[in-house]
Amino acid sequence: MSKTVLIVDDDPNLIQAISLRCRELGLSVQSSSESKQALRKMLSELPDLAIFDINMPGTDGLFVGEMLAQDPQLATVPIIFLTGRSDDHTIRHCKEIGARYVHKGADAWNQLKPILCQLLDLSLKERT
Repeated sequence: MSKTVLIVDDDPNLIQAISLRCRELGLSVQSSSESKQALRKMLSELPDLAIFDINMPGTDGLFVGEMLAQDPQLATVPIIFLTGRSDDHTIRHCKEIGARYVHKGADAWNQLKPILCQLLDLSLKERT
């Protein structure tokens, strides 16, 4: 059975690009462009991992991460924040709630892929 990743970002192009790469690793992908909808999805079908943007309309991704960390069921889902923020406070906050941090940019997939493989116990085969 393939593992499921939930990608939450308000940029449909980024969702499409990361989804394609995740599928190439053999993962099933769900996506959402808004944090509240993502929470509903997580409650109805718990993903194996979630990738959240921080700067989103409505609810801030870090706030959602804090909520997830406090929920006994959802706290088991590893979170990766894929964001354009690169300040020390944001990076520290991600770590404080037990999440991983990846900076959005040209090298984002090269940072994201090994984290996905480690957290989901996947082989680091070079497919992409």
